[in-house]
Amino acid sequence: MRIPFDWEVDPYSDANWCFQLQTLRYLMVYLSAHKSTGKTEYLWSMMEWFEDWWGWARERPSSNAWSDMATGIRAEKIYHLATQMKRAKIKLPAWFVEMIMEHVRVIRTKGFVRLNHNHGLFAVHGLRCLAEHLGPGLRATVIGNCDAMIEELIINQFDENYVHKEHSPHYHHLVLRSLIKWKKTGLYDHVQILDEYIRGAKIISGYLYLPDGREVPFGDTDNNKYRLSEVELPVSEDNIFWCESGYAVYKNYDSYLCVTNNYHSLAHKHWDNLSFIYGVAGHDILVDPGG
Repeated sequence: MRIPFDWEVDPYSDANWCFQLQTLRYLMVYLSAHKSTGKTEYLWSMMEWFEDWWGWARERPSSNAWSDMATGIRAEKIYHLATQMKRAKIKLPAWFVEMIMEHVRVIRTKGFVRLNHNHGLFAVHGLRCLAEHLGPGLRATVIGNCDAMIEELIINQFDENYVHKEHSPHYHHLVLRSLIKWKKTGLYDHVQILDEYIRGAKIISGYLYLPDGREVPFGDTDNNKYRLSEVELPVSEDNIFWCESGYAVYKNYDSYLCVTNNYHSLAHKHWDNLSFIYGVAGHDILVDPGG
């Protein structure tokens, strides 16, 4: 990559690749280098990339750069860069402040945050992060709005059993990991339900991994192994039926069976009712995608 960069490039005809490009999350390597060395040159390099992106994006308000999840993730990265700049006693340039305010404006636009979709969580978290760099009056207003929205989103995302409702074990694990990480920031100390839902979702999470560490491959979940963290895998023999949630699990030390049959909304719903996976000793014996 070189500046100036073509931010509309799509070399692989891959929507997810384009989405990742717009998050700017890969530029965090500069921030890591700054934190490990203390050298401000890494902050300046990172700023150059953000300025180049902003010079392109400010003229394209309807481009895919402003999708809800990409905007939220990018807003969090802007927050981290701004925080480190202030700690290094580097004044935020006018274009940087303008970029912050445009992200705040976009995310606060009525209808931008989908309160029944996991993307909404990332958008609101990005906004909550940027609130730390706003003036006192607007900061208080935005924090109050974010606290209310994040609570509504959490309630909408999980059912009464603390199972995530977007028809995929991967989204359950993704949202749980995100909530755990965000709680550690201290930004959500006023969100009373956060501890309850993290605790409940953690219990569920252990049942939605196969014995070899794969996430149960239903819905949007792929068949790759993931690094397990902060999740206790049940090891004793258990039969779990979450009828309202659409999952049934049988497991013991050697075997595992999981069946799904659920519909909560159109969000990430596949034609996979009665899909199941049965395995022994870490090997899949019988898998049916349902229909």
